[in-house]
Amino acid sequence: MRLWLKTLISNRFFQVSAGILITMVIGGLVIQVLETGEITEGDTPFWWAIVTMTTVGYGDYSPSSPQGRPFRNNHHVYWYFIGVFTYRFNIFDICCSEY
Repeated sequence: MRLWLKTLISNRFFQVSAGILITMVIGGLVIQVLETGEITEGDTPFWWAIVTMTTVGYGDYSPSSPQGRPFRNNHHVYWYFIGVFTYRFNIFDICCSEY
C-alpha cells in the first residue's frame, strides 16, 4: 500500500490533476464566500470555477457583487501564474534529469 501511494504521489500526471482539482475547489469556495444570490446555491460556485478554468468566458453564472467582481476579473491571472510555475518546473525536470 505504501509503495502504491508513494508511486502515485510521485506521478507527474497525478500532481497536475490534483493541483487543478484543488484550484477548482478553492475558486468555488472563494466565490461561495464572496458572492450572494443565485451563484452561491448548491454546487453552482464550483460549476462556475470549472467553466471559467476550462473555457474562454463564462457559463450561465457570473459573480456580480462588488466583492466577487475583482476575483472574476483576475481569475485568469491566477491561472497564468500557475502555468508559469508548472512550465518552469517541467523545464527544470527535462534539463536536469539523467538520461
